[in-house]
Amino acid sequence: MRLPAGRVTWKCQSRAKQRVVELKQQLNDDPGADHRRREAARVRAAKEREARIQAALDRLPEQGEIKRRQGKKPEDARASTTDPDATVMKRGDGGFRPAYNLQYGTDRKPDHRSGPMWPPRGATKANGCRCSNK
Repeated sequence: MRLPAGRVTWKCQSRAKQRVVELKQQLNDDPGADHRRREAARVRAAKEREARIQAALDRLPEQGEIKRRQGKKPEDARASTTDPDATVMKRGDGGFRPAYNLQYGTDRKPDHRSGPMWPPRGATKANGCRCSNK
């Protein structure tokens, strides 16, 4: 097996020895620092996950309404816990994957800003979607 090893991975011996000395000094100064840092990261990750799950739960009624308009059962609605703003859409290759309904709009008037446009959630061309800049 061949692994990539860029120039950055090759450290000179003196720099590597200096880093070992620094790490040993940190360990001697405060032996519990690493444990506290890891525990804080674990708590922060749990809070972030809880917030993402709550955002997905908040999106379920909206997704249920979309399912109902499509003639499907509202209880089949799902929302992503990793990215609640993403919606499962049919893609160009015929598959269905989470995606965004991002549209790019322009204006012929030079004093108006143009750029990416996000339609409101659940909006489609069929119900007269008007996009807006965020």
